[in-house]
Amino acid sequence: MISQSPFTPDAGVFFGDYIGIAARNGRVRPFWMRLDSAQLSVWTALIDIDLAEVRSTPARMRLTVLPNPTRTEARIFAWGGQETAGAEASEVRIYGADGRLVRSFSSAQASRTGLPISWDLRDLEGRRVPAGSYWVRSSQGATARLIVTR
Repeated sequence: MISQSPFTPDAGVFFGDYIGIAARNGRVRPFWMRLDSAQLSVWTALIDIDLAEVRSTPARMRLTVLPNPTRTEARIFAWGGQETAGAEASEVRIYGADGRLVRSFSSAQASRTGLPISWDLRDLEGRRVPAGSYWVRSSQGATARLIVTR
């Protein structure tokens, strides 16, 4: 069944999770199951995408820090983002809750492939950072919060 009207949830009807997504010729079709009065049906939605707009939208860098919270070390995964010239393009910096720069990593360490940056929880002078909240920021605007416990 194809619905061309907006979805309105109904507390008396069970909706399951999406069971699949198909994409072809600029159209995306998510599929989900619906159980209504013991009648099982498969539903989809019509979603048209302007591929030119998708291709022209710059990808944003994303950051993930694991483990979080941490006691001994953290791995910073930086991936995605727009390819730009200059060493500043992929720099990752760590700031304390007070806004002071704690540590930074160069573009060679902040790979667009998603390879992790390993941080030993030491500051720019090699001292162990105290327990607290830290912000990891990329020069492309991505942020992640990290909690250090001791």
